Parts: sequence; C-alpha cells; structure tokens
Amino acid sequence: MKKAQAAALERRVRRLVAKWEPMLDLPGVVVEHRFHDKFFDSANVDATVAECVYRHLYREAVIHWYLSSIARFSNEDIEATLVHEYAHILNGAVEGGVKEKDSDLREISAENVARALLSVARGATPSL
Repeated sequence: MKKAQAAALERRVRRLVAKWEPMLDLPGVVVEHRFHDKFFDSANVDATVAECVYRHLYREAVIHWYLSSIARFSNEDIEATLVHEYAHILNGAVEGGVKEKDSDLREISAENVARALLSVARGATPSL
C-alpha cells in the first residue's frame, strides 16, 4: 500500500475517532490507535479489519487497524467497526472474565452495544 493511500485511510479513521470519543465519554481511558498494512495471520488477512486490546485495570486500550482491510470499506462501515471496537472497551471489565473458548460472547456483546450506539447516533428513536 502506498504511503499516501495509507495516510488517507488513517485520516478517515481519526476523523471518526474525533466524532465518537467525546460522545462515548470514557474519562480516564487512554485509547491509542495503531495502523498496520495488514493482519499478520495470512488465513484471516482480509477478514480482520480491527481489533482492540483493553487492559481495564490500567484503563488503557490499543485499537489495531489493518489498512488493507479497511481500504475497501465505506465511511459508514469504518464507523461501525470503530464503534464495535469501542464497545469492547465499554464492556472491558466484564470481557476480561470470559474464557477464550467463549470469545464469541465478547463479539456478540460488543456488536449489540455497537448497534445500539449507532442507532441512537443516527437518529433512531426508541418505541415505547
């Protein structure tokens, strides 16, 4: 991937980070974004877009972005991925207790939270 294309993709992500971090209000949590050309596992090189590593005891997170995967994404898709990764941070203290064999529970939980956040942010009103 050319440097200019990588820089443009990173800017797209960072614009969305600037939008979402204030809305999520994660006081005291330091979130670092790292950008890589591609995912290291060749079997999942196109499937993995991003992943979050959250150390809840230290209130630190790193979201790893794989540029070769997000290059084909729309801004809306990148936004959904970003919110999903932040949902892992929101769920972090609970996710730490989930055994690796049950890791799909982490993903389901993060996706449910992300969809709710995106729905509200996009103007959906709950039916009561």
